[in-house]
Amino acid sequence: MYGLPLDYYNNYVQSVEAVTQADVARVAQQYINPGSLAIVIVGDRKTIEQGLKSTNIGPISIRDMAGRPIQ
Repeated sequence: MYGLPLDYYNNYVQSVEAVTQADVARVAQQYINPGSLAIVIVGDRKTIEQGLKSTNIGPISIRDMAGRPIQ
């Protein structure tokens, strides 16, 4: 199936458990560009907006359910 070895699913959990923090950090540094990340937060605007603004993490864009910007 999908070109995977016959024992792929038998060894899956063991393979996942063998991943270390250093492995994750190495791959993240290779593939993730923090300058191009977007964080999507969904919730009650009245409750969370002030806390988000106080983090100064970056520009905040508020959108409706269809993804259109809201003022």
